[in-house]
Amino acid sequence: MTGGLAVGPESAPPLARTGLDRAAERRTDPAWLEQAWARAHVLVVSPAGRTLCRSAGDDSEELVFIASSEAPEGLRLFLGVDSDDTPYFAVVAELPTLPAARPVTLREVGAALSDRDTSVFTTAVALANWHAQHRFSPATGAPLQAADAGWLLVDPSGAQVFPRVDPAVIVLVHDGVSGPEGRCLLGRNAAWRGQGG
Repeated sequence: MTGGLAVGPESAPPLARTGLDRAAERRTDPAWLEQAWARAHVLVVSPAGRTLCRSAGDDSEELVFIASSEAPEGLRLFLGVDSDDTPYFAVVAELPTLPAARPVTLREVGAALSDRDTSVFTTAVALANWHAQHRFSPATGAPLQAADAGWLLVDPSGAQVFPRVDPAVIVLVHDGVSGPEGRCLLGRNAAWRGQGG
């Protein structure tokens, strides 16, 4: 494919890689969450969607995690567990100053992170943004409160609001021929009016 990123079965788009089990069944278990928080790796994410990162050598980057005992006050979000059952949380707060760490955005370092770190950072930023943009019930206008370790918002009447976690992709279906001789498939909604419709 010319002029784009070819993605085959052996590769995945940088921000689609995963190394984290979101462990949805744990989100409603307060006792497990409290125990997990005590041993968690915590990623601090600023309200602007930045976190701390450091160079890991060989053009790769790694996220800077802190212990839960050192985490600042802020919205606490359970992100999941890794293959060793280590829990990961994010806290939405101003970034601390730590040695050899610099603030970065997901766009700046996403492709240079490990699968686990990519999954942690992507999930943390998505949830933090969702909370920032959904503070009031779309049905009643009442303030929303976080529940289920940050994966649910509830208004005073009990109405629930969930984050959108459905994937979306942009693709080009083509015949594999480069240049002007190549062909691609175009779709058109029958409801659209105009030329050729």
